[in-house]
Amino acid sequence: EIRQAQYVARMYVTLLGEGGIGYNYHMLGGLVQDAKNNPKLALSALHTMMRQLGNSKSLGPIDLREGYIGYLFEDQGQMIAALWPTDAEYSLPTAVSLPRANVQVTDLFGRILHVQSSQNQSRFDWGRELIYVRLGKLSRPQAADLLREAIQKKKEKLALGRPSL
Repeated sequence: EIRQAQYVARMYVTLLGEGGIGYNYHMLGGLVQDAKNNPKLALSALHTMMRQLGNSKSLGPIDLREGYIGYLFEDQGQMIAALWPTDAEYSLPTAVSLPRANVQVTDLFGRILHVQSSQNQSRFDWGRELIYVRLGKLSRPQAADLLREAIQKKKEKLALGRPSL
């Protein structure tokens, strides 16, 4: 069920990130509710997406190089990134460091991840799930560069077999 939730959320973030102007999840039937009309995890993931992206404007995809997908959104001058690894089934949790203080990271189901901030750095653990990263007031190029740098460092840690800080 978690895989379904990840798939549905990534599908709709991609739709919005590529400039789609709306979505309708009511046709997803068994993906968002069970036979007794109880909500499933995919519905929670869609609600999280709406809380995070709400009325934001899509700024399109971010070129994060091989292995990661990302889209940037802007909401009242604040940059929000939706990110996930392409090998979401197998990606290992790895410490990520962003050269920016006061970053907020939310997971697929709306849980705010613990972020350590010090000396204009924010560190958090990121595994296989889609995450939303609120970066604050930055230009699109600044946000994209910052995320590319952080993802590259994450890849290097994984290549060296050191996923932790």
